[in-house]
Amino acid sequence: MNTALSPLSSKLSKIKIQDLINKKNKVLISINEDASIEKALELLQKYDILALPVYKWNLDKVKEFIGIISIYDILANTVFQKFFDLIDKCENSLDNLSFKTYLQVVKEEDLFFNIKVKNILGCTYESQESWVLHSSESLTNLLEMFTKNNYHRILIFDDEKFENREKNELNETAEFYTILTQTDIINFIFSNKSNFDLSSAEYDRIFNKEIKSLMELKKKNSLTDAEDPNQVSSNSINDRGIKVVTVQEEFSALNCFKVLYLHRVSAVAVVNAKGELIANLSASDLRGMTKERMEDLLLPVFDFLEKTSSKRGIKKVRPDQIISVTDDELVTKVLDTMISKDLHRVWVVDDRDIPVGSFTQSDFLYSLV
Repeated sequence: MNTALSPLSSKLSKIKIQDLINKKNKVLISINEDASIEKALELLQKYDILALPVYKWNLDKVKEFIGIISIYDILANTVFQKFFDLIDKCENSLDNLSFKTYLQVVKEEDLFFNIKVKNILGCTYESQESWVLHSSESLTNLLEMFTKNNYHRILIFDDEKFENREKNELNETAEFYTILTQTDIINFIFSNKSNFDLSSAEYDRIFNKEIKSLMELKKKNSLTDAEDPNQVSSNSINDRGIKVVTVQEEFSALNCFKVLYLHRVSAVAVVNAKGELIANLSASDLRGMTKERMEDLLLPVFDFLEKTSSKRGIKKVRPDQIISVTDDELVTKVLDTMISKDLHRVWVVDDRDIPVGSFTQSDFLYSLV
């Protein structure tokens, strides 16, 4: 990365990734390549995470990481499963299935949940390659991976921990690895923003500007109101030129997930008949899905969110989940909200509460380079 791009980049080039690792201090949760999708969904839900490093046992019986699987990889393998087509033909309910069809659905579900993790690794762009950075590298290298390469998480080899290992420990085993995400670097930058010794002009350029200026970076994209999850269109562009995929509240959760996948977005805005924002559906809402809960995907999306979200609780989807802002909000305030609420994005609405875009972690990171 060209560290002369901005004063902040120059500051970050003098800080090692090790500093982030020392502050994070979390145990790495990983999964074996032969584990099932069912196990992966269970771990993602249990540890409230979005991705799992995947390892295999090499010839020396030592863990060797081969990639990172995310909830998005699992989503890509869920929404077009054959058993949903079978249920669709019976008015979207298992109760309406013939016994023969029911047995077929059960069989297909079993096959799906027993798919091995290694068989879906690489289904999305981000999991097709496995990248590792060293903790001795600078933060600008990490920032480059998150921006230039559009990754959301990177495996890090902890050089300091490796150097301080006991003599009888194996070299480069999995215990010397950790994972860093966009959230980690944003939290670090935001919490240390007053320590970077930036000029007032540079500080204001990064933190005290309206988010609309960062959203300008998205103008190459389009606005899409997804009427049919099987037909993707990108010809409708709002006056801001921002892409925001919306789905109607009567859509089934399954169809909403299809829209999410087909449009290659991480979340969709759920709107009512007036086009007002009423809920948010992201790939993370698929975590914890079990055989017993698969039929829930056939519910209207709002009902699905109320029923399946233990964090929000019944009848609390709207007030607890949706945090929206207007595009004249300052970056610093929006980041503070995202960090405190552990959000990866916030929806941007107009004065009628109609979604006109979103502000994401990636948007902020792109503004730094």
